[in-house]
Amino acid sequence: RRKVMWALAVLTLLVLTKNAYIASISSYYTFYAIHKFGVSVQISQVMLFLFLGASALGILLGGPFGDRYGQKAMIWFSIVGVLPFTLALPYANLEWTMV
Repeated sequence: RRKVMWALAVLTLLVLTKNAYIASISSYYTFYAIHKFGVSVQISQVMLFLFLGASALGILLGGPFGDRYGQKAMIWFSIVGVLPFTLALPYANLEWTMV
């Protein structure tokens, strides 16, 4: 019972942090692109659309990959996998920001 509670606590924490990250970056990304790179509002909105589309694609592909490699591995990969990109974002140029 204790192991199950610990797993649920970790899973809840991971889901909350991932959702907070997505909500934060989707609110800030447009302004960041306009301020740092001087792109137009339209281009920054296209960049936000691509980001949110990639997030949706990741959710759709997460199911089949979770079936293949295991749910636990996919949950951790979906959280920790974005860490290098998040840390590199302030130093990235416009092209790498869109990756």
